[in-house]
Amino acid sequence: MAEHNDRLDAAAIEVLVIGFEVRARLTWLKRRIDSPFRFVVDEERTTYGAFAMGRASWSRTYLHPGVIAGYGRMLAKGESPDLHLGQDRRQLGGDVVLGPSGEIVLSHPERGPEDRAPVGRIITAALDAS
Repeated sequence: MAEHNDRLDAAAIEVLVIGFEVRARLTWLKRRIDSPFRFVVDEERTTYGAFAMGRASWSRTYLHPGVIAGYGRMLAKGESPDLHLGQDRRQLGGDVVLGPSGEIVLSHPERGPEDRAPVGRIITAALDAS
């Protein structure tokens, strides 16, 4: 998404990254990924409920081949996996685009940790709605 930031800015589109973790954790993540977007804390997960973002099963969260492969790659490089200890790893997120009047023009609640809407689809929905 970040590589499209100029196009989004030109169309006066604001991207919010909403997380349920504590502010310090989201601030750390924003710096780590060098995001140009605004991060918002929703510890009560009100937004998650409003957009029907549920929870993944234990097996989908921890036994998914993509998750296992990702941790395997990190370990092979000698890196320590960031296990987010003490945090809810099963909470699913998603991608939502609201139009100028607040109407939902795209809603993609995740079905699992690997399930994200394609960036091109998000950008197109945002630009078409502006």
